[in-house]
Amino acid sequence: YTPRDTTLQNDTLDLYIQAVLEPRYNADLEINVTERNSDRIGPGLSLGLKKKNAFRGAELLAFKLYGSYEWTTNLEHEQGNGLFNSYEVGTKLSLDIPRMLLPGMHPQRLRFPASTSISIYGDLLNRASYFRMLSFGTSLTYTWRRNRTSRHELSPISLTYDKLNRTTLQFDSILRESPALAVSMQDRFVPAMQYTYAYTSARGHRHPLTWQFSIKEAGGLTSVGYALAGHKFSEKNKQLFSNPFAQFIKVTSELHNNWRLNTNTRLVTRVMGGIAWAYGNSQFVPYSDQFY
Repeated sequence: YTPRDTTLQNDTLDLYIQAVLEPRYNADLEINVTERNSDRIGPGLSLGLKKKNAFRGAELLAFKLYGSYEWTTNLEHEQGNGLFNSYEVGTKLSLDIPRMLLPGMHPQRLRFPASTSISIYGDLLNRASYFRMLSFGTSLTYTWRRNRTSRHELSPISLTYDKLNRTTLQFDSILRESPALAVSMQDRFVPAMQYTYAYTSARGHRHPLTWQFSIKEAGGLTSVGYALAGHKFSEKNKQLFSNPFAQFIKVTSELHNNWRLNTNTRLVTRVMGGIAWAYGNSQFVPYSDQFY
């Protein structure tokens, strides 16, 4: 700040700002090795690329490519098959926009921070001696904060498509012994909506508290569309894009508490629970939305 002049009557300061542009491009590389207690070991690789201010509106465009491979260290389990060719490859493209994009709404009307996120992904998972699954999907998510302690997140559109394109005789025998697993692993199209509320204690709180509540609903609007076309709600195996669509409600809640016992000691607790209920077109909740 610099005074406009040096007279005693001066009541104006000139403000000078020095700004430095951040690099517009960012890249990160992650390499890891995973060892499991089922005699599996293998490397993983993840490459991420980001472009800031992608369309000159402070947007963040991100691209991620990842993959992993595993083989067995106990060849007796593979009955002489050699390498344990389990692998996973996938990619994800996302765009984060620091304002809420809604039809008919001007971003400047909002008096609080808001953002819009659009993403699309694809994943190929191969489990040797069991199955190979192809998954891809897309989502649209709005995030906003009315104050510093509360965060809201709404995904009006979330589409997931899972397809088993290969199974082994060993895996088929497991599915025959477990009907619930067989149904949950079926090809499935999941059109869902999700809302999440998160609360965080105000800054400086002696015992910080974090609470998150989430509710997810799948297949409701799709089933209404079928009902308008003359199909009954109780009708099973209704399909969309040649796959039965999932229909369920899932509610989860998670609580974190950070108790400050003294200057150097804290007790951190975490409690989480959830309920999922399949109805209508589904007998069981899809495998990807079950609890584990």
